[in-house]
Amino acid sequence: MGCASRPTRSRALARWNRIDDALGALLDAEVIGPDQVRYHRLSRDLVRDIVIRPRPPRLAVELSERMGVRSGGPRW
Repeated sequence: MGCASRPTRSRALARWNRIDDALGALLDAEVIGPDQVRYHRLSRDLVRDIVIRPRPPRLAVELSERMGVRSGGPRW
């Protein structure tokens, strides 16, 4: 699966409440194409949605820091 389709797959997994699988797909995509993940709006929105959950996974918090995504504030 290409890097560009992984954010879409991750969003679908998150909607099915498979947060760990969604995060795993994003982390795999980050290895393949870090800029694609960092600047893809869908990826940024998904990571933001994960980190605002109660007790977000540590890997999601670390990914959000690498991406420069904040849990609040404006979306771009």
